[in-house]
Amino acid sequence: MKTSTIFKAVTAFLFLNISVGCANSTDKETEELKDAKENVVDAQNNLDQAKKDSAEEYNKYKTVVLFTLSDNEKKIAELKEQRKSESAKSRAKYLKELDELEQKNDLLRSKMNLYNNGAQDKWEAFKKGFNQEVDDLGKAISSLATKK
Repeated sequence: MKTSTIFKAVTAFLFLNISVGCANSTDKETEELKDAKENVVDAQNNLDQAKKDSAEEYNKYKTVVLFTLSDNEKKIAELKEQRKSESAKSRAKYLKELDELEQKNDLLRSKMNLYNNGAQDKWEAFKKGFNQEVDDLGKAISSLATKK
């Protein structure tokens, strides 16, 4: 009888410990799950904000570049107009060079319009290369403008 009572007491003690342990474990898991969900929501919000910031930066950059390319078009048109009074032979060579610069300008405009905003590292590489191309074109236009 004593063994049976001890066995029942030990069994009850174990059952109580397991129940309490499971309850604590469930509460802990529930809290961890809640924290994980909050972290996911925060991460999603951060991602959404980063995408928004990236899109805004892209749009600002695109606006500046397209303005610069439009300015290039105006300069090319002015240079064409200035050379109308020259002889046909010298004007033809000059106009050919201007036409090439105009095509490069149009190509850059198309390239900018076709670029779809991608990963940050690709964007930085695109922007760096594109800036160099736009600068080179501007220098070529200026150089041709000073050429007589």
